[in-house]
Amino acid sequence: MVSLGERHVDPELAMLLVCIVPITTLVITALPPNPKHIWWPAWIGTAVASLGLVVVIGPARIADEPSALYAVLMIGFGFASYALANVLAEHMTKGLSPVAVGGVTMLYAAILLWGLVFLLESPTKMNPSAEAWLGLIALGVVGSVLPGVLMFVIVQRAGAEFVSLYGYILPLLGIVVAWIAFGRAPEMMFLLGLPFTFAGVATVQWARRRGFSANDLGK
Repeated sequence: MVSLGERHVDPELAMLLVCIVPITTLVITALPPNPKHIWWPAWIGTAVASLGLVVVIGPARIADEPSALYAVLMIGFGFASYALANVLAEHMTKGLSPVAVGGVTMLYAAILLWGLVFLLESPTKMNPSAEAWLGLIALGVVGSVLPGVLMFVIVQRAGAEFVSLYGYILPLLGIVVAWIAFGRAPEMMFLLGLPFTFAGVATVQWARRRGFSANDLGK
């Protein structure tokens, strides 16, 4: 879903939408059947981060480009799925080998994706070059295998909330790389909404840590 949505929006916006991961993770962990206590400043941070995303997305642009709204919803749902997967992995894979969990996960994903490829596209008509094959292999190893295994390792050791921190590290790195490597300067609305989004997500993480510490002291 993220890949499909990225075709219709700027890459900077797509990267910033990854901030949906820590926001969604917070909401999921507060839900039954095993809700965690969330300190109230975290909810304020969630509201501020959401406001920043609204500013960056730009309601006027969405109104003028219906395809952009569709793309944003696709990307948002995809990142929300990441958050749900992290929370489920924390509770359901304890004691299992992270390498085995990552391998089974990617195998299952590969089976589903191959089915979608033949359903939505025509892979038999493609004739990728050797350079394209090398790029795909590198993307699979560096972009999927290594991060996937590391994600399960960190989920087991530090929890889904800590893993969701990449929700505001990735956009910042992506923006800097795009600016330096490709000369893509962010738009004004992007720069206006960015501080709100980062400040909101940072508040969520700060409140989460302080709230858990306060609970531990109370016990």
